[in-house]
Amino acid sequence: MSIRTTNTSTITTAVQTLLRAALPYAQGELIVERAEPINAVPGRCPWVGIYRQSVRAVPRTLGLSSGYRRQEVSLALVMTESSSQSGELCEEKLEELVQNVLSAVLSDESLLGTVDSLGDVHTIYRDYRKEGNSYFQEAVIQFTALVNVTAL
Repeated sequence: MSIRTTNTSTITTAVQTLLRAALPYAQGELIVERAEPINAVPGRCPWVGIYRQSVRAVPRTLGLSSGYRRQEVSLALVMTESSSQSGELCEEKLEELVQNVLSAVLSDESLLGTVDSLGDVHTIYRDYRKEGNSYFQEAVIQFTALVNVTAL
């Protein structure tokens, strides 16, 4: 028996497509990239980066052979936002972006049909700084996409 695992780039491409279509930002205002360096430029906000973190192939409880595994694909969506006025305004803008991204992902837990479901989802706020005259903040949504492997 041959096993076919999921191409994780298919999943990250689907997330990029999903976010570009679902987020309520003007065309060109929101930057959504995958596998690119994390944004460090306040003028490139709002910004979302899509990254693979890890893939595990764990045994499922049902089944008799090695084909009965589930891939656990861990992904991270890094978001940056900036404000020239204050840290508080930057926080409000970042939170709106986080809320919109999270709502888009949770509204299609199959990620455009590329995964079976989503596992744990959590948000980390990890950077508060000033870049020149701009307040700059970063948040990360981490989640696990679950995909059952297929036997060929």
